[in-house]
Amino acid sequence: MSRTVMFKYYFRFDVAGTWHYYYVDGSGDVQDTTTKTALVFAPKGWEKKALKWERGFIYHGVFQTFSIPLEFVEDAATILRYLYVNYGTEGKCEFYIERNGNTAANPYYDPYYYGDIDFSRYSDKEDFVVAEVMEGGFMAKLKAKENTNIEIDVNDSPDRVWVNMDGLEVIALFRFSGVEQPVDNVTSPTYVEVQDVNMPTVFWFLTEGYSNGDINPKGNDFLGPFSNMWQEFNAGIISLSMGSKWFIHNTSDTISYNYRIYGKINIGTIAGPLSTKCRLRLLRFKKDTGTILQNHLLADGITYSGLTSGTEYIEFDSTIAVGPNECLIFNLFYTNPTVGSPHKTHIFSLEMNVQILNKVKQSYVACRRTFDVFNELVFNIDPTTLPVSTLLSTTQVTKVLSSGDALRGLEKAKLKTNVNDFYKSMNAVHNTCMKFDKPNNRIYIEAKAEAYDEATQIIDLGEVSNFVSYPLTEEMFSKLKIGFPDVKIDDVNGKDDVNILQEYQSPLIRVTNEKDLTSAYHSSMYEIEMQRANLTGKKLADAASDNEVFWIHIEDVPAGVIPAGLPGAGEDYYNLERGGYTVSQGLISIATAFNLYFSPKTSMFTHGNWINSMLYPQINLGGELTFQTSSKTQDNEEYLIWTVGPLTIYEKKTEALADLADPICYPIVFEVDTLIPQNILSILASNPYGKFKCKFKGRERYGFLLAASDEPATEPKQTYKLLCSISTDLENLIV
Repeated sequence: MSRTVMFKYYFRFDVAGTWHYYYVDGSGDVQDTTTKTALVFAPKGWEKKALKWERGFIYHGVFQTFSIPLEFVEDAATILRYLYVNYGTEGKCEFYIERNGNTAANPYYDPYYYGDIDFSRYSDKEDFVVAEVMEGGFMAKLKAKENTNIEIDVNDSPDRVWVNMDGLEVIALFRFSGVEQPVDNVTSPTYVEVQDVNMPTVFWFLTEGYSNGDINPKGNDFLGPFSNMWQEFNAGIISLSMGSKWFIHNTSDTISYNYRIYGKINIGTIAGPLSTKCRLRLLRFKKDTGTILQNHLLADGITYSGLTSGTEYIEFDSTIAVGPNECLIFNLFYTNPTVGSPHKTHIFSLEMNVQILNKVKQSYVACRRTFDVFNELVFNIDPTTLPVSTLLSTTQVTKVLSSGDALRGLEKAKLKTNVNDFYKSMNAVHNTCMKFDKPNNRIYIEAKAEAYDEATQIIDLGEVSNFVSYPLTEEMFSKLKIGFPDVKIDDVNGKDDVNILQEYQSPLIRVTNEKDLTSAYHSSMYEIEMQRANLTGKKLADAASDNEVFWIHIEDVPAGVIPAGLPGAGEDYYNLERGGYTVSQGLISIATAFNLYFSPKTSMFTHGNWINSMLYPQINLGGELTFQTSSKTQDNEEYLIWTVGPLTIYEKKTEALADLADPICYPIVFEVDTLIPQNILSILASNPYGKFKCKFKGRERYGFLLAASDEPATEPKQTYKLLCSISTDLENLIV
């Protein structure tokens, strides 16, 4: 009676979906056949090798590996030598193992393991060949290409999504300075008589922020001491000489803007016989006709009694609406003017700022949905692997991706990214895991909780021995970084930007790890708008942000169809998501802001179940994530406060752990010795993410797989590493 061979070993390669098996013929030559043909000689030391399952904390998936290296002899060595000599490090050879069921119910051979021969680690000895076996198929290719960028079509993709970028209100700041009047620069300055309306000289010298071209600033080009024009003012018409003295002009034919005028004037006054005060005003008029439309009060100075004098700073801060093709003139006059003995004045200095909110002109921008990008990344790694994601394809379809070139409206815009940046960004925003279903060759991105399936018990290990527990310090952290890459925009805009980098301190002091939950992709609404504003249509310009990837949050249903004559004409477009929340403070323009749902504090709540898992039991001890710093701080230190449903979110504020989600596991590792279940392969192939049950000294413990191995040729007793499940009564650890 022949002894049943427990394992069979094969060298094979795939040709258009058909396996070809290497073998050595009777003449000693290497051949291949579609007939399943096992190696004659098993690898040397095969009985010491182990099939392993391990979970990492980047993807949180459980991946299968085979202990390496192996020593191949006789026919196996001949085949490997042949492949190396003819194909070098790129030789194609999969090492495939089958295991006998070894039971009456299953006397057949079942798949046990397969992996690729790594010829870059090939070593030819005298009597054997040493070769390492790396995880085959998708996972091997993923490891090789994780950080390799590919170019994904945006505008030219049939799966593109058009977004109506109707503009974020951004600040333009025009700075003006007034000259001393009269310009005598002496210790005892000259005071000149004033009686009517007067125009101090102001010069425009700097523009900050962003202006869309509707606002035209200039100085009033007057260097004399003053200009007296009381009569023309009363007539309601500006004379030619006075009309040329405007300092700000709205050149738009259709849009009105609110202008905030603020600053201060240092002015000296000598009152005439009657009491008086200096009154600062704005004169608004129609550019073409010169018709005066409004005499707008800015500020009043102090009141001087007759024949008294003094020097004062008059500060002003007022907002005035300026319609299409209208201008402003800055003027002053003294109340109670007298003839014969008028009031006198000297202007020592004048600072004036004009601030407006204006928009980047509307455009339609092409984007890609995240699942489509995932699909193209997977296809580039291995066209035979199927990407699957309920999270990205169903529940998160409104959070789309674009590129700097696409924001500029360039026709051949690409989205340049790689698997590492893509997954890091998906995790930052959605709190994800990535799982590989090897038997079915499927790769999943889902919510992280799906990698810790509390509801399903997959194995009962029974009573175990040598029970050891210790903290999972590698995932604990004292410092948390969360949010998005820091971007310099300008000194005026971006101070109230929501989607920035924030740092928090955890309650842990004996663990010094830093947890980085930042996205590789950007989502700053100001950065997006500055990209559109400064570079739209500029095909030859080169900007650092051209190759950046940007998140954009859109509504879930189309808002209309792109008009004729524009890129994408006739296709649906989507509006930006600006609903579902109420903002209390922290934004310049609440109505036009977008991408708020990407905020760092929102991400913190999304990651709450894992944060509390790794910081447990601090949630029960009043622990907090203490806000430390952010990459941008508003001048008044005012941060965003907004309400989403029943939740009020305080950006840049210390957060109690109790306000985050409950943990999905505990940061405790169990190591136990136990017998390997005979059906371990089929169990872990179907679901390696459920919980294991075991007993130690009669007390139950539950955990999720961190590491396990199958060494069937040796003693069937193995060590399992488990991550403590919340089903475990932690009191049972107190023995």
